[in-house]
Amino acid sequence: MKILYGINGEGLGHLNRSRLIIEQLKLSGHEVIKVCPQHLKQDDFIPINNINLSFKDGKVDKEKVIIDYIEFNFKNQIKLIHSYGINPDLVITDFEPVTARYARYYDIPILSIDNQHRFRKIDLKLPPRYLSYNIFLSLLLKVFIGRVDKSIVTCFHPIKDACNVICENGKVTDDGSTVVYLKDPYTKIFVKNNLVGDFCVFTNLKYKDTKNIKFYPLDKVSFKDRIRSCHSVISNAGNQIIGECLYYNKAITCVPIKGQTEQEINSFYLKKFGFGVSSNIDSLIINKNTPNINPENGLYQVMRELNEWIK
Repeated sequence: MKILYGINGEGLGHLNRSRLIIEQLKLSGHEVIKVCPQHLKQDDFIPINNINLSFKDGKVDKEKVIIDYIEFNFKNQIKLIHSYGINPDLVITDFEPVTARYARYYDIPILSIDNQHRFRKIDLKLPPRYLSYNIFLSLLLKVFIGRVDKSIVTCFHPIKDACNVICENGKVTDDGSTVVYLKDPYTKIFVKNNLVGDFCVFTNLKYKDTKNIKFYPLDKVSFKDRIRSCHSVISNAGNQIIGECLYYNKAITCVPIKGQTEQEINSFYLKKFGFGVSSNIDSLIINKNTPNINPENGLYQVMRELNEWIK
């Protein structure tokens, strides 16, 4: 089967899980063509434009994000994909809207594998402000992604009919260090805090190493290897990174992006289930307690469900 696979370019979570699924699909004999933004620097892929999060005063600039979405030229991007003459049998999207529209435009079966589709279901146990946002996201999915023939959800916290977060297997060690993976505005604040400890900061910002901080560019060093060998992680509250920390038994400190309510909801669940600590970047409290919950790798769950649907 020829599969077109769309990968969202915001953060590394979408890419990390998509890469592992694509590897399994290829091992099963399928031909997979990746579609993703240029900055992800993939091999053998179709580069498209992306709708990025914009920040203002350390918060998500929601007005600009909405304007960028309204002004985004989906038709040109669909034409670009079509110009490659692929004619896929199936489209899979990891919260990537262009490939979703491409599938509907050319009447191709479409499947989504992401964590965002968990918000289709309303969790009535959420606090009121998060509950209203849950309802909003359930409607937003219909606009951003639209109709899909099937959705497979990966999620770090227990939820009915969802798979665990997809992780890469490998040797897990503990060298006592803390990996820091934050959005640029948060990285700048973290560096100024002069915290005590052994830190590995992943960023494309230009810094020189200090006595206790080593800086690594995201495109040159194996991020996943450092995650498996550290003791603890400080990151924004993305679903994928939290799930990877739980799978590798790493202490997690989450710093939700201001204005991104989805991350605040992730932080709520993180604290609810006792998986880690949520903190403010300006007065950072670093969690050193490992979760020790040993979840199943969601990769196998997803592939079982995906292969059954493809049949």
